Amino acid sequence: MWASARPAAGCASAPPTTLPLHVTVALAPLGDIARGVGGSWVVVDDLVPPGSDPHEHDPTPKEIDRLQRADAVLYLRGFQPAVDRAIDALPKHIVRIDLFEGLTRQAGDPHVWLSPAAMQHMATVTAAAFERMVSSRPLQHTLIDE
Repeated sequence: MWASARPAAGCASAPPTTLPLHVTVALAPLGDIARGVGGSWVVVDDLVPPGSDPHEHDPTPKEIDRLQRADAVLYLRGFQPAVDRAIDALPKHIVRIDLFEGLTRQAGDPHVWLSPAAMQHMATVTAAAFERMVSSRPLQHTLIDE
């Protein structure tokens, strides 16, 4: 996945500086992507509780607090309007990864995780974002396929 440990110059402002990456996901399928890409180097927090309707989910104050403590958020802009608003209000240092970006979607169907090609694209985008996050930290770490 990712490769190797050496100091990165001029990156003192990238909070926080430790691994694992703490990633909050707006939907369970996005958690599968984050876990599959990051393995043991990410801790994934599913924003929407099991059994809740993700389309209508309005984050609670506790969930917003969890979002604010994340290093990154994976979401699909436009799929969950209340979640979009919460993400828009997050501090700037939290990395936002909109997995709808760059996808060709069928009109009216936001369920992109049902497409193998879309899942592959979203995994590639996620891996690139995680790589940028790790490489911008004061000490890079290695992520290896296990």
